[in-house]
Amino acid sequence: MRKNSEKLLDEISMIDDKLIAEADTHSLKGKPGTKKKNQWIGWAVAAAACAVIALTIGFLPIEQEPSPIPSPEKPTVPSPGLYPELPILTLNENMGDYGFEGFLAHNAKELSGGNPWSEDDNITTLPVFRNPVSYDQAGMPVKGLSMEEMKGAALDVATSMGLDVNSASINLQEDEVVITSGDVAIKTEANGAVRIVFENGIKLPKAYRFTFYDTSEQQAREVMNYLLKEYQHVSGIKSPSLDLFGDYNIYGQRTFSYEAFESEGNITDRILGYNFNRISFSPDEDGKLWIIDRQKEDLSNKLGDYPIITVQKARELLLQKKYLTSVPEKMPGEKMIAGVELIYRTTRYDEIFMPYYRFLVELPTMKIDGGLKTFGAFYVPAVDERYLANMPLWNENFN
Repeated sequence: MRKNSEKLLDEISMIDDKLIAEADTHSLKGKPGTKKKNQWIGWAVAAAACAVIALTIGFLPIEQEPSPIPSPEKPTVPSPGLYPELPILTLNENMGDYGFEGFLAHNAKELSGGNPWSEDDNITTLPVFRNPVSYDQAGMPVKGLSMEEMKGAALDVATSMGLDVNSASINLQEDEVVITSGDVAIKTEANGAVRIVFENGIKLPKAYRFTFYDTSEQQAREVMNYLLKEYQHVSGIKSPSLDLFGDYNIYGQRTFSYEAFESEGNITDRILGYNFNRISFSPDEDGKLWIIDRQKEDLSNKLGDYPIITVQKARELLLQKKYLTSVPEKMPGEKMIAGVELIYRTTRYDEIFMPYYRFLVELPTMKIDGGLKTFGAFYVPAVDERYLANMPLWNENFN
């Protein structure tokens, strides 16, 4: 048991590096407890304009370096009779230093995932939350689940899976707890994220194709429906909807992420489920189930329901350079706007979870061989700017 425990502990600590290395070949997407679109693992490298450009492959915000963010202050909103009394919000403008958020596809329609939001929903308000977990400059949690709470969460998952918790090895670290039973390791973090690692992989029935790339969308759906049924006791998701986001790697191979989210309730509930209540599955190189990631953010600290702007207004702000981006060049113009979605940024360094419009914009200088185009992500705050302490303005500098 000790030998297996130490081996699995080493394995789970190296997973993020393994996923990054695999991504160059397989374009694997995953995220250690963050999405969103949710937290990113997948990376790729693309050649464009005789330069090598690092592209993050995934459909969630880049995990970022910490930057101090002031706490919300009391409102200074004009005309209090027209606008509700709500705290003023401060945006996290740090987009990270790990390449830029970009996607490869022949057209933007190929980049659609399972986001339940659409422009026809006519949503006028959305909730904003304070992130209950905070981290220091070294990325270590200074506020979040206690060691006992992380241990309890890991034991609950182990019990739900029928593992022998009495003989399990328990490793307590400063920022996580890892429980190892046989060839299964369960890691919990201060933000409540749970990662399950199967050292030898779990073989799926022959009817299913579960790979890093070159799995069709229909095959991906079949695999996800099977996995969601098999691991419903782990997910706890009552009404799952699939989020099979797909793009291409630099070799022209189609890739899909194997993710799902809670879609029970009204449109606001579904938007929150999409961003904060998710599960993802990752294969190993033999097509076996290797990793399950479970993300369920604590949304108990609600700051209020904030008025949000329309897509048209957000588009105007985008053209006025009032956006956040990690793309290393200016937005190439209105004609290059290829799509938009409403999302929450949920990185560990976002002290406030608030909605944004994420525009996908074609970058004509970054086309690659095979007809693949690069689409970069540009973020415009969706909250009415009367409630924002700092409206972003791009200054023509990368990060």
